[in-house]
Amino acid sequence: MKVAIIGSGNMGRRYSSILTFYRIDHDLFDVDTWKNASGYDYYIIASSTEAHEANIEHFLPMNKPILCEKPIVKDIKLVEEYFEYPTFQMVDQYRHLVSDDWIGPTAYDYFKSGSDTIAWDCINIIGHANKKPTISNVSPVWRCQINGLHLNIGDMDRAYMKEINSFLMQPRSNKAHGLKAHKRVVNNWFQIK
Repeated sequence: MKVAIIGSGNMGRRYSSILTFYRIDHDLFDVDTWKNASGYDYYIIASSTEAHEANIEHFLPMNKPILCEKPIVKDIKLVEEYFEYPTFQMVDQYRHLVSDDWIGPTAYDYFKSGSDTIAWDCINIIGHANKKPTISNVSPVWRCQINGLHLNIGDMDRAYMKEINSFLMQPRSNKAHGLKAHKRVVNNWFQIK
């Protein structure tokens, strides 16, 4: 088993650390070398969101399992197209921590968010919420509650490890969640506090 990680930024390094921990052979490709990543069994796309479309279009024809950071792209038609591939998957570490069947409030607040806006950064939180969530980027302390369950930032590290393990052991599409989450962000199904 050999994995190519496309993107050598923060998330790419996170996935590299996880694969190193699991003792899985992998290579990390940056913005200048990613097109050289051929002959791998699995692909993890952890580049900037703006690069996802080019990355996905390049690797989908190889018919290998792909795990893509979120958001996939901001064009719903392209998201729908990509999810037609049975082993195309969006990163969703929260699925290892919460249930969509639980009832309760969902809220997120942390001062630090990425360049995609806080709503896109919270795509999985918004996607799992049973009630319209409240999101904010004010608090100096990471706070996240999904369907009534308060999460700890330390839970995220373990959830990402479970997500990578799940992807490598049984790669499969998470189309229903991925489409729902993208559509909710596009349709502003959240409140910014």
